[in-house]
Amino acid sequence: MGNAPGGSAHRTFSGATAAVTMQTRCDDRRRTAPVSAGGNRPRNDSTSMTASFDRHGIAFQYPANWRVSDERVTSRVHCVTLQSPGSGFWMLQVVPRGEAIDGLVDQIIRSVQQEYEEVEMLRVEELIGATPATGFDLHFFCLDLLVCAQIRSFVLPGKTCVLLCQAEDHEFDRIAPVFLAITVSLIREATGRIDPSD
Repeated sequence: MGNAPGGSAHRTFSGATAAVTMQTRCDDRRRTAPVSAGGNRPRNDSTSMTASFDRHGIAFQYPANWRVSDERVTSRVHCVTLQSPGSGFWMLQVVPRGEAIDGLVDQIIRSVQQEYEEVEMLRVEELIGATPATGFDLHFFCLDLLVCAQIRSFVLPGKTCVLLCQAEDHEFDRIAPVFLAITVSLIREATGRIDPSD
């Protein structure tokens, strides 16, 4: 069922969609936190939003001990991925505003359904701050581990975003506030506003 421990599935989507790497490092939760680009070992506090990303019109804050990768998929599409010290990752795909994203979301779901058995899926509509977001919550097993994933799409000035957050169940519960804080910082940087209640 699903990938072998430590494995990952790779899917490249067509049309105006970005290349997506579906990562579920099932038995890799104890690996050592990577050394930051500056050469200093990052802090263990994964909730400390001390690092910043600001490229290609995409800006947000994230924990210093999360690894960042930035890929220009096409001349008009960017994909930025943050990898936690555990199994979790936050993956943002950005396309120009007005371009269709339904195909991208569908392809992400199909990729998970093809890779894993018995995928539970719940459609979600919510506000992230004052920004409407739609998408799906997914649950599936990788070997004996329950994996949680959230797909969200939302519109920011000049761009449309498709976000995938994924982690093993227990880790997801722990780092969900970090996923949200990263996303809130993305919206704040793009719009200059966020609902104070969040």
